[in-house]
Amino acid sequence: MDQEGGRINRLKPAYGFPPSCSHQVLGTLNDLAFTHQCAETTAQTLQSARINLNLAPVVDLNVNADNPIIGYYERSFSAGPDIVTARISTPTIPPPYRSPPSPASCAISSAGTAW
Repeated sequence: MDQEGGRINRLKPAYGFPPSCSHQVLGTLNDLAFTHQCAETTAQTLQSARINLNLAPVVDLNVNADNPIIGYYERSFSAGPDIVTARISTPTIPPPYRSPPSPASCAISSAGTAW
């Protein structure tokens, strides 16, 4: 499941699931307790739907403003590593960590086209 929050979610309010904040919103708010509350809500929602793997949170740093995959979809908590790393774990469903290279700093998409 890819239930990152905000625009990247499969369990939408239109289907009866609770709304969620994007990672960018959570990083901008910079309220760790609220971020953990949102993560726990997501974890409980996934558990209630019998889903035990979530491909989130995204641990990319939003370092390339011209890259639409991370910034446009608000998939990163921040360009700052301290803000990102403080928000990457949930107690209920452990997150997967993407290994580099990630699309965050790429100038060309995996399809070979420039952003």
